[in-house]
Amino acid sequence: MDLVIRNCKFIYECPILWEVLDMTDQDNVRHCRVCNRDVFLCEDGDALMDALYFDRSVAVKGKVPDKPDQALAGIPDSKYVTFRYRDDLK
Repeated sequence: MDLVIRNCKFIYECPILWEVLDMTDQDNVRHCRVCNRDVFLCEDGDALMDALYFDRSVAVKGKVPDKPDQALAGIPDSKYVTFRYRDDLK
């Protein structure tokens, strides 16, 4: 069963979208010149759980209003992030 990201709020929202961040040698990692941190694309709950554990900056798709394919970058606030298993969603 896949974990689905729910209620992901950011402590800090980066002014730069994922699509504009500098590419790295990994498809799911880009670099932000503003904060000089790597940003990890989280497309599921497992990736976001890892990012929270390692205190990583993340990008999450679906957080940009009216642009579900774009990803907003920032630092997630772990006290608000919840997960549900895909099979449990109704």
